Order: sequence, then structure tokens, then C-alpha cells
Amino acid sequence: MVATPLKRTRYMVLAGTEMRFTLAFPYCASCAKTATRFPKGLGMKLLVGFAIFWALLLAVVLAFPSFGTKLSGPALFAAVAILAGVLTLAIFSLRRARPPQTSYSQPVTLKAVKQTFSGKIARLTLKFSNPDYAVRFSSLNQPFIDVGTLEVVHAK
Repeated sequence: MVATPLKRTRYMVLAGTEMRFTLAFPYCASCAKTATRFPKGLGMKLLVGFAIFWALLLAVVLAFPSFGTKLSGPALFAAVAILAGVLTLAIFSLRRARPPQTSYSQPVTLKAVKQTFSGKIARLTLKFSNPDYAVRFSSLNQPFIDVGTLEVVHAK
């Protein structure tokens, strides 16, 4: 059993609220290390790409000052942007699950939280990357699923 932090963020324009839970789930030895590794969303991937772009641009301008004068501004930006995109794709494509793992990040994530108007939690929706694990978890928690306080889905 590994304590797994789960979080769900609801965004409203530029701000958001985050809910965090810690639940214990059984993991195999190779999957236990992924229990606290949150999945990276599109925003984080774009931020990493943006940081790589500016680091590369700074490196090119400082390391090769004459190179910047040979290329026009838009061409230099385009070349660095393409290289940053390739590096960003390489970084995130190397982060793959290694069997028997079914996900590089947490195999169990909090997909949704339904609350009543007063703030009481009415239902949790958990998403499993392993369909067999989702079926076994569902069978053990069938009473909660039957009353609607728990929903279990799996990645397809």
C-alpha cells in the first residue's frame, strides 16, 4: 500500500482552486515509484518548451554573436523555436512507461470531484491507466459505486 496524493484543479480564467487528497492504493514494486509523480499537463509542457526556447536563444546569442548578425531576427527565432520544439518533444517522449507499468506518471488520478452547493464531496471519479486494476478496484468498492459516491474509469 502506497499513500498516493491526488489533486484536481479547477481553473477560472487566470486563477483556480485545487483539491488534494491522499489515498492508499496497492502497487507492484515497479509501479510504486510512480505513485507521487503527477502527470504533466499541456500547460506544463508548453512552459518547459518556452524555457528551452529562451535558454537556447540566449546561448546562441552569447556563444555565437556573429551568428545572430548573419541570420535575420525572424529566421533566428524560427530556427531556435524549431530546435526547442524538437528538444521538448524528445524530453517528454523519453518519459514512457516501462513494463509492467501502464503509465509514466501516477497510475491512479483524480479525474473529477462533484460537490454539493455547501461544498460537501458527493462523488469522486478516479481514472486508472491499467484496465485490470480498475476492474479489481471497482469490484472491491462496489457498494460506493452503487450509491454513486465513487466512479471508476480507465484509460482506453
